[in-house]
Amino acid sequence: MALDLLLFQFFYQIAERLSFFNFVLVSLAVYLPWLVGAFALWLLLSEMVRRARIHDALFNALVLLLSRGVIAEIVGFLIDRGRPYEVLGLKPLFTASGGSFPSGHAALLFAVAFAMWHVRREWALWFFVAAAVVSLARVASGVHWPSDIVAGFLIALVSFLAAKWLVSRRGKAEGGRRVV
Repeated sequence: MALDLLLFQFFYQIAERLSFFNFVLVSLAVYLPWLVGAFALWLLLSEMVRRARIHDALFNALVLLLSRGVIAEIVGFLIDRGRPYEVLGLKPLFTASGGSFPSGHAALLFAVAFAMWHVRREWALWFFVAAAVVSLARVASGVHWPSDIVAGFLIALVSFLAAKWLVSRRGKAEGGRRVV
């Protein structure tokens, strides 16, 4: 927890010192995820149409559902951790509902990045960078601890690997035909 607090204070103090930058931080933390999601959806759908492979879309939907819809929700229910601005009595740039751990935004955006890596690797790095930028902006804004972000990333990774495992098992059950 000491490292978590130290890292949080580092990012939060940068935001405090650069108050003119607060609009940018809020935009990155709140609005960039919508743009990233819309762009990812467009890329994934266009790739699905171009390659005529519906199972890619279903695989990616499974990754997103596992990451944000199942695992992050279960972990968040089991570990009800207060947000930094609540615990430390700080004034956040914006407020968020629910517990802090894990970051649902990080879980979803990193899952999108892994899904993009599965379909269009040349674009994946940009999605990983966007997920990291949004995540750091949410820490600097006072709504997440750094470990919330790490947990969101790990949940996305586990979801991606679990989906690959599930799909490979399905392929083996169908006589070894490669599904993903």
